[in-house]
Amino acid sequence: MAEQRTVNPLVVGSSPTLGAMTKSKYDMSHLLGRRIEIITCTDRYTNLVPGSQGTVTAVDSNGTVFAKWDTGSILGLIPGVDTWKYL
Repeated sequence: MAEQRTVNPLVVGSSPTLGAMTKSKYDMSHLLGRRIEIITCTDRYTNLVPGSQGTVTAVDSNGTVFAKWDTGSILGLIPGVDTWKYL
C-alpha cells in the first residue's frame, strides 16, 4: 500500500519510510525520481486535481516537494497544507 504524506518529511520518524532513515534530516535525495500522486492541493491557481501524478524533482529545506506533473505542470506541495502519496 502506498504511504500518504500529511506531515513534514524533514521530521525523522514522521512516517514509516522516514522513520528508518539514518541520513541527515535535510538529505531528501532518496525522494528524487519517485512517483507521487496528489490527494489534496490547496493552490487555487493550479489545474492539477486529486489523482494527478508526477515525478519528484526536488525537495527544499522546508520540506516542500516539487514535482514535474504528467500534465506538464511544475508545482511544489507543502507539507501540512497539501496531501499526497508516493507510488
